[in-house]
Amino acid sequence: MKNNEAAKMEMLQNVYGGAFPARLQIEKQLLNRVERLPGIPSSKLGLDSLTGNLDDFSFGSYLNLPENAEVAPRDTHTVMEKRF
Repeated sequence: MKNNEAAKMEMLQNVYGGAFPARLQIEKQLLNRVERLPGIPSSKLGLDSLTGNLDDFSFGSYLNLPENAEVAPRDTHTVMEKRF
C-alpha cells in the first residue's frame, strides 16, 4: 500500500510538478488532525474522501462499530477532565 502510494505521488509529481503532491500531503496531515471531543469517535470523513477510502468496503466497515458496543460510552466531562 505504501509502495503504491509512493508510486502515485511520483506520477503526480511528474505530471503536475512538485507542488501538487506536497499540497496533497499537507491536506492529508490537516484532515488527519481533525477530531471530535474526547469520548466521541471521529469518522475522519474528509480524509477518507481525499484518499479514496470511501469506496472501500471491508469487514471493519460494519463489524465492531462503537455504536454497536455493549459497553456504555464514557461521560464526556470525565474524559475531558482526564485529557486536560
